[in-house]
Amino acid sequence: MVLTRRAHKARMVIARWLPNELLARIIDYAPRPDQAALCRVSKLFHALTLPVLYREIEIDTTEQPAIVIESFCSAMMKPGRAEVARQFILTFGTDEEFFSNPVLRLYGGLTGSIRLMHKLEHLHLIDLSTSPPNAFSYLFREITFPRLSIFRLGLQTGNKEYSAALVQFFARHPNITEVCLWMPELPWSTTAVGSCLPNLQQYEGSAEFLPHISSRGVKCARVPGWIHSLDDGGTVAALKSVTVYRSRRSVRSSHRLLRNSARNDTG
Repeated sequence: MVLTRRAHKARMVIARWLPNELLARIIDYAPRPDQAALCRVSKLFHALTLPVLYREIEIDTTEQPAIVIESFCSAMMKPGRAEVARQFILTFGTDEEFFSNPVLRLYGGLTGSIRLMHKLEHLHLIDLSTSPPNAFSYLFREITFPRLSIFRLGLQTGNKEYSAALVQFFARHPNITEVCLWMPELPWSTTAVGSCLPNLQQYEGSAEFLPHISSRGVKCARVPGWIHSLDDGGTVAALKSVTVYRSRRSVRSSHRLLRNSARNDTG
C-alpha cells in the first residue's frame, strides 16, 4: 500500500506512539508560548494542553487595565477554560486610569469570570481596591470555591463592609489551610465575627483577627509590623491560643509583602 505524503507524515508523528499521560507531562514542562501553539495543532493536543495552560492564571491590571480585564473575561467565557483553573492571581492597579469609568464598568464581568473558576484551590487578590465598594464584597459574600485551600488578600484600604463580607467568605470555606491578609486597619467587630477557619495551619495578617480563628493547630503565624517588646501581651496570648506553641519560632513578626508570597508559589 502506498501512502500519500500527508498520511506518511501523520504516521511518523511521535505523538501517535506515546501515551496521553506522558504527553501531558511533556507539555507541562513546555514554555507557555509553546503550550498556546500546541492548542492549535490538533484536537488531541488541544484537549491535553488546555488544562495545563489554564491551570495557573495570573493577570496584572497595573497597565492597560481595560484591555487586560476584557481579554481575561473573553478567555474565561470560552468552553473548557474556567473549570480547569486551580490557581488565580490578580494584581490591581493604583493609578487614576484604574478608577476610570470604563474600567469600573468591567468589574461585574471580572467577578463573574472569577465565579466560573469553581475548582480553584489557590486565590490571590493583590492591591485590591474597595472602590467601588460593592464590586468584590459581592464575591466574598456570595461565591464559593469548594476546593479552596490557600487564600491571600491585599487591600489598599479597609472598611467594615469588606470585613463583614470576608467573615462570610471564611465561613463558607472551612477547608482553607493558609490565609494571608494584607489589609491596613481593617476593622474586625467582635459581635459580627464568629469563629471560622477550623483547619487553618498558616496565618499571616492582623493580630485583631486571631481571636476569631477556631483552629487550634496553626503551625506558623506571622503578624506584620508587630513588635514583641511593645506588645501588651494580648497578641502573644492570641497567638498561643491558635498555634501549636512548641517554641518562639512558631510566632514571628514579619514585613513580608503579599506580592512576594504569591510570586514564590508560582516560581
